[in-house]
Amino acid sequence: MPVDRRPAGEIAEHAASLGLPLERVTIGIGSGIARQGALARVREATEVLHDAGLPRVLVGALGPRMRRLAAERADGVLLNWVPARETREQAAALHAIAPRTRVAVYVRTAIDAEARERLEAETARYAAFPNYAANFERMGVDAIDTTIRDGVDLAAAVDAYTAAADEVVLRAIVPHDTVEAYVDFVRRAAPTAGRGERRP
Repeated sequence: MPVDRRPAGEIAEHAASLGLPLERVTIGIGSGIARQGALARVREATEVLHDAGLPRVLVGALGPRMRRLAAERADGVLLNWVPARETREQAAALHAIAPRTRVAVYVRTAIDAEARERLEAETARYAAFPNYAANFERMGVDAIDTTIRDGVDLAAAVDAYTAAADEVVLRAIVPHDTVEAYVDFVRRAAPTAGRGERRP
């Protein structure tokens, strides 16, 4: 949740209203699109959420300063639009700062050629955002290089991410947003599930 548009106090109130055991809830926050004061905003939001009894806060972080803040002040980091090699390097650096911090990575995949157009459109949209464009340049990769595409061995690609991070969030991009399309993805990806600790 972007804390420039949704204050941490409001997030905490909503979490409490759900009636869930807060010690089992993981809250993911990010600085949002407002670049000015992003570090201070996320630092303060993390403190507010912890003070409200939410012990598991992950921060979506692109740059090195935000990643460091997440490792030191929050309970984990969510990497996004990052290739497996870079995920491994960033996770190692974060664990050196805070050995117990949780490093998760969000990865998009389109294993169907018909879904490739949707994947490329989403990739192009993010690559046009200044924060993301700067991150791709910093890593020396094109945005599409941070995805798993048709023609790539899905099992091997997922294994590479699984070996690099503590948790992999695999986002399926399918030709059409229907239940049938997602069920088909799961069926086609099922052989991958038994190979690693995590399942797509």
